Amino acid sequence: MMNNKPTVVVPEDPKKRAEIIFALEYQLANDTNEKDREIHRAALEKLKAAK
Repeated sequence: MMNNKPTVVVPEDPKKRAEIIFALEYQLANDTNEKDREIHRAALEKLKAAK
């Protein structure tokens, strides 16, 4: 059985991480699809933990 969970690649560049975090926060504020929100929330948590 395949794992359909998206993989989050955390960039080493802090500026790039900040840009992605900004984009994910925007998406969370505007997404209406709960599945998309879950994916973006999980990615955001992983990126913030890498700081």
